[in-house]
Amino acid sequence: MGCDNLASMTKVGSNIGGCMSFCNSTGKDNSCFGVNCCQTNIPPSLWFFSTSLKSINRIHDQDMCKYAFIADQDWFLSLTDIYSVQTMEQVPAVLDWKPTVSCYSFGPTNVSRNSSLCGRNTLCTNQRCSCLIGYEGNPYLSDGCQGKNLE
Repeated sequence: MGCDNLASMTKVGSNIGGCMSFCNSTGKDNSCFGVNCCQTNIPPSLWFFSTSLKSINRIHDQDMCKYAFIADQDWFLSLTDIYSVQTMEQVPAVLDWKPTVSCYSFGPTNVSRNSSLCGRNTLCTNQRCSCLIGYEGNPYLSDGCQGKNLE
């Protein structure tokens, strides 16, 4: 967030994503599509990446506030004032991860469920563990899926 910024993500010296914001001093709107604010998604399947934030205009390099953060996309889109993030001590973030092994075991003569991967109260669908309907939590922990109030 800020004026004339370039935020970039790199992996082993190669750019993998980022965004650029431009200045508009006539006022701030509540969108983040490149004017005084920009956003990008973190590419999937990364083990690590580096970030940088720099000014693209020397005039605004020292006199304008600029900051970057990682936040849950749905939460950010629901804000009534996106600039209120500047005064927040923390923001919610979501780590969407999955193991690199399947919850199915593929043997020479059959396909079976890998019971050691998924916890209790789970299903194995599309080679991923998920909580049964009426349960929520982390399906990869032994007691990760707990019953929830369905009212």
